[in-house]
Amino acid sequence: MTFFLIIFQTIAILTIIPTALALFYKKSWWIRVCDFPRLQIILFQAIAIIGLLIFMQDYDIANIILTAITFFAMITQIIYIFPYLAFVNKDIPDYNNKDGLRFSIMVSNVLMKNHKSEKLIELVRHYQPSIFLAVETDHWWKEQLDVLDEHYTFKKKVPIDNTYGMLLFSKYPLTNLSVEYIIKEDIPSIHADVVLDESFVFKLRCVHPEPPAPSEADTSRPRDRELVLLAKKIKQNPAPYIVIGDLNDVAWSDSSYKFERISELKDPRKGRGFFNTFNAKIPFFRWALDHVFMSELFEVIALKRLPFVGSDHFPIYLEIGVNPEKKKDFNLV
Repeated sequence: MTFFLIIFQTIAILTIIPTALALFYKKSWWIRVCDFPRLQIILFQAIAIIGLLIFMQDYDIANIILTAITFFAMITQIIYIFPYLAFVNKDIPDYNNKDGLRFSIMVSNVLMKNHKSEKLIELVRHYQPSIFLAVETDHWWKEQLDVLDEHYTFKKKVPIDNTYGMLLFSKYPLTNLSVEYIIKEDIPSIHADVVLDESFVFKLRCVHPEPPAPSEADTSRPRDRELVLLAKKIKQNPAPYIVIGDLNDVAWSDSSYKFERISELKDPRKGRGFFNTFNAKIPFFRWALDHVFMSELFEVIALKRLPFVGSDHFPIYLEIGVNPEKKKDFNLV
């Protein structure tokens, strides 16, 4: 009994530590990485609580306190991921207008060293998204995806051999098109106005900020600063926006919630599920890194995580409708 009790005590302590660390708004990568595995931590906390209740002897005070702390740590984790549970009210409603404007978006982090482009190309041809963004694209990937030019009249290609390249394809005209380097000169973001028709234009922002990781950035400051600067620019302009890309941040982190709060954009996954896109190669360790944030006049027709394409990310696909009533509240041209 003592052996099993020690195991569950150890599990409890190992889940309490990252829960506590994530509450500190420190930028170090080894603290911010605690934002990611909240679902996995909840599972281990539940296991620890059950094990402690079964194996603790005579309900001694030390184990009761440990069980209580583990329980409250689990509640803390649940609070963060709660908005993404499928039974919660949807942050963005379903689209029910059969005659309104509608379009689709697909986002895929291709994994630069992945050279299985056929799977992704086949998927794009099958779903025919109105807008397709591929990130982590070098010059090899640019050459492979050039075959999509026949389907997309409008595009902006920024291939870079540093895992931060971007290729944007659109069936709709792109105006005011620019490439900006918000934080670092080798990490681009693509900015454009998408003209759906003569009465509706929205602003598209494609981003892939630097992740907090030992091989990238020691802290989350570059990522968080890029997202905050973008959010403030969006807040200052009363126009419809959609932000897409691999944000190298989970949907339920403090920085993601801060981006939503400042920009006033909404996450279509809230109330629909997690749609975890990374890591596609490790089923147990997956979280939502690829994002689509949008203004409140956009509504959801369909949201899908697409099949494996050889990358460590699954592509994400979203069909969107424009609410005709809310559309009147925006300056669209």
